[in-house]
Amino acid sequence: MSAVDVQQMWSRLVGGKSVVALGMTRFEPPEGPAALVVEVDCARHNRPLEPLIAARDRVGALVEQTRSPLVLVGRERLRYRLLDEERDPANQLVDLAHRLARQVEVPMVLAFVHAESMDEGSATLLAAMVATRALPAAVAVICSADDISPDCEVLVEAVKAVEGDDAVLREAPRAVASVPADAPRVEDLLAAQTDELSINVVRVLRAGATVGDAFEVDYVATLLGLDPFTVLEVAQLARDRGLPIEDLGEGVFRLPADYAEALRDSVTPSLAEAWHRQLAMVMSTLEDVEEEMDDDPPSALPPWEDPEDMRMSGARPKLDMRAESRRARPHGHVEGRAAEHAEAAGEAEIAAERYLEAAQHAAALGGFDRASELIERAVGLLQRVPSARPLRARALMELGALRWRAGGAHGFRLEDALAALDQAQQLVRPSDTVDLRVEVPVLIAHVLYELGEQEHLERALGAFGDAQRTLKDAERPLDAARLLNDEAAVRVRLGQQEKAAKLLLQSREVFRHYADRSDVARRELAETDHLVARLMLHNDGEGDAEALTFALECAKAAEKRYEDLGDPRERARVWETLGRLEMLRGEVDHALDHLRRSAQMQQQLGDVIGLARSTGGLSKLLAEAGRSDEALAVLGDSIALNQIKGAQRGLGYNAEALATIERSLTDLDRKRLEETLVRLKGRLEAARARD
Repeated sequence: MSAVDVQQMWSRLVGGKSVVALGMTRFEPPEGPAALVVEVDCARHNRPLEPLIAARDRVGALVEQTRSPLVLVGRERLRYRLLDEERDPANQLVDLAHRLARQVEVPMVLAFVHAESMDEGSATLLAAMVATRALPAAVAVICSADDISPDCEVLVEAVKAVEGDDAVLREAPRAVASVPADAPRVEDLLAAQTDELSINVVRVLRAGATVGDAFEVDYVATLLGLDPFTVLEVAQLARDRGLPIEDLGEGVFRLPADYAEALRDSVTPSLAEAWHRQLAMVMSTLEDVEEEMDDDPPSALPPWEDPEDMRMSGARPKLDMRAESRRARPHGHVEGRAAEHAEAAGEAEIAAERYLEAAQHAAALGGFDRASELIERAVGLLQRVPSARPLRARALMELGALRWRAGGAHGFRLEDALAALDQAQQLVRPSDTVDLRVEVPVLIAHVLYELGEQEHLERALGAFGDAQRTLKDAERPLDAARLLNDEAAVRVRLGQQEKAAKLLLQSREVFRHYADRSDVARRELAETDHLVARLMLHNDGEGDAEALTFALECAKAAEKRYEDLGDPRERARVWETLGRLEMLRGEVDHALDHLRRSAQMQQQLGDVIGLARSTGGLSKLLAEAGRSDEALAVLGDSIALNQIKGAQRGLGYNAEALATIERSLTDLDRKRLEETLVRLKGRLEAARARD
């Protein structure tokens, strides 16, 4: 374990290497190479998953990315199975970090200070990101304590495994601040309310403890009807009197857990309920307040903002950090706190809504266990409120969606997902919103598709039919047409390719009708053209020349539409499809051209999954052309990139491609390339074992 040399630590971080620093009270990047630093204080965000949610929100603010809902996000729709894309629950922090990395021209550092306060769930998820190198940023784990906390050990071990033991640095031993032995007890504090100052100190500390062990001045000021400066002054006077109140900076203070608990116990139930209700309301409306502030000039930073949480060290890139930081206050963690205050105030429906929102944030980071806990808490609250039937149906729907999204991990089973969704369906009434009446059967259809038996798939068709009728009755033709594409995936699974093709052509006409007046329809039309083209590959190339020609025409139309839409990622994936279709036609040169263009673009975009598929097709084509050495070289590059990114699905495509190449080898080539084959197999096995 090395001593902390700040300049050396910074050089490691700028070079993309993660570090752990023990005994470091502050993280101040020195002068030197430029980097974008996104800092999260774990002492301020110490509830389950709050550190990662805070990091996600700050990175998201910089790329102006809105949060995604829990259900039916991105590439989870069944239509993408026709593009040979499996469900892969996304991690929003990773996705947003990659987007931001493409926007800035300097290295990125995610710094978690006071990491000894990080919860176990956050440490475990962040450790997985470090271990698989999923983030395009170095991670700085800054612990003010001299020793590693048990919850943080898994993260420290991950950094050591990736970067080596010398990545753990330690400051020189120092005296640890502690609560003064003569600090007034809460009982003495309450008994000493003999003057206005003593009374105000008790008021502020009681209100602060009601907010939480760590509390923001703004919330205390709201509860007491004071201005924030007065609360700050009272907090200063409390410290002057020897009270154990710690200033975490930027208007956030912390009390020892037992001290805060004693203060909460001293509040009458009626006052506690009123304060909890007020806090639930204030926290629930925080985002609306922030949206109104977006019209203010960048210099008008509200008192709770911390421009230092996201800062540049060294030369600044082309990015106005101060202007961006004003919208970057973490808010994803507020819903969980608002829910707890609402529950304490007896507001079951409000609490349930906030628990569901908090679950969305947890699930978006891969925290499925935490998300399940929050949703089940919401369901439990709503069981006692008969009038909350629609909200209970939504909660059960999101519970089923979560179990489905987890994909069999964390002990969740598809049967459990279906059970929750069936319960939700039983609660849905014709008077409920169109969205609720559609999303429940659509989710049921997705789970049934995963279960995969004949009776499941046939029931899925019925669920899609119900949802389509609801959308047509509501005069939402575009949404209804989208479901035709999802239904087509079920038809293919049933071996009904002709019916699938008719469904795709039917939806294609709907999107074509609205394309001139709707950006959404234009994108859907591009996607449907790609689906029609890809359907030819699901027939194993069977079909007449006319069908193949039509598939190529649709693929070329999709490529042009994605070019017009400015979407290089999807355009590259269409090039891969064009390459595979040209392979069916026997046009090797055209196929190679498309696949190489696809792989080059995907390399630039960091699309490791698309790249794995393109290189798979490219290596197969090269092998069939007798260029086995080149095929294995292309595949080796893809394996290396997927190893770095920790992309298990991409490695799966690599394994399939390697098996295909090996089958195509002559005995002579197999013997000549034996050493290369063994090496690539070993790299694949080692990389996949890390999952």
